[in-house]
Amino acid sequence: MKLFTRPKCFSEAIALMTSLNCLLGLRAFEYPRGYSRPILSLIYLFFICGAYSCSSLYLERKYNSNIELMKLEYILYEVLTYITIVSVILKMLLGWWHTKKFKVCYKKIFEIDETLRQLGLSVNYNGIYFVTNGIIIIWIIIKLGIFELEDYAKIMNVEQKKHIFSKNMMFQLHRRKQSRTNVFVSEENKNRLVSQIGTEFLPPQFKKQLQSKHQNRSRRHSATMAKCQERKHLLQIIKQVHLELCKITKMVCTILGVQIAWEIGEIIVILTGSLYYFYIRYITQQYKALLEQTILILAFSFMSILKTIYLGCVCKNATNEANKTIEIIHAIYGCDADTDMQEEIINYCCCILKSVSTYVVIMIQMSHSLELNDNVQLDE
Repeated sequence: MKLFTRPKCFSEAIALMTSLNCLLGLRAFEYPRGYSRPILSLIYLFFICGAYSCSSLYLERKYNSNIELMKLEYILYEVLTYITIVSVILKMLLGWWHTKKFKVCYKKIFEIDETLRQLGLSVNYNGIYFVTNGIIIIWIIIKLGIFELEDYAKIMNVEQKKHIFSKNMMFQLHRRKQSRTNVFVSEENKNRLVSQIGTEFLPPQFKKQLQSKHQNRSRRHSATMAKCQERKHLLQIIKQVHLELCKITKMVCTILGVQIAWEIGEIIVILTGSLYYFYIRYITQQYKALLEQTILILAFSFMSILKTIYLGCVCKNATNEANKTIEIIHAIYGCDADTDMQEEIINYCCCILKSVSTYVVIMIQMSHSLELNDNVQLDE
């Protein structure tokens, strides 16, 4: 498949992302045949962890070599370094651990897409394809060889769009079936009454004409009922597709839940440390020759803010799609909505921002108390 060719199916739309997913990280030895090689993957894991840990610790020592660190600041830099190392290792381990589950998700999504295309329910994957490839290319330029949560977020969007599409089709087919069934029942009752009344008072030739008309209508009714049975079968297929999509969505949410929680915790720690750094450097000690350190801290903070915005957009889109699905389900089953997920997400984001400011205030107070306490000594 060419890079800028319009995809015809979902497998072509995520072909580049699937290939990179196999080539990078701990699944590199399983590509392209898909055979599991745990020993090579374990050796590769130890090599990557050792190289990344040594380089991170070396850069951290070199970064702080010409700066007189405060006591709490020294602890903060050590904690941030190890949190970053553990974060990368955890992402790689989670990606390797859930490889089989992701393969099952891919397989089911491809089967669902093939079923929908056989039914004539084609989906336009152009936007997904080009947006996905663009994000991957830009991210490779920024960070070579690092797995990120954004590589999997597009799969969630595709699954949610298919979920809403299948529910809309199911609701429309159910409504059409009910209306046509009511029309057929009323026409059949009326024809029976007319035939009964007509056969008692009309001559034999008119009776034959009425009987022939009634037979023609019965044939048309049988053909219509056959179409209804076919559409009923189609509705059953769409229900099965919807059930499979629900299972896949639940599986993906379980897999990515730990990564999202870890990303949020890491973002809180990085933003808290950055604000504390600027307070110590430019308010308390008033350094002026720290341009490189300031640019690096600003870059980390900016990337953390971008992650937060991206996670917020993904959660907002998922909430909107879920609200649409809930409205369709409520329209079918006659239920009332009890929760508002979007409001809960906004409140949760506000709690995250409040926690950052709270931690900064606590760290400033602890910093002053530690600096005044001569009994606390750090071995550098």
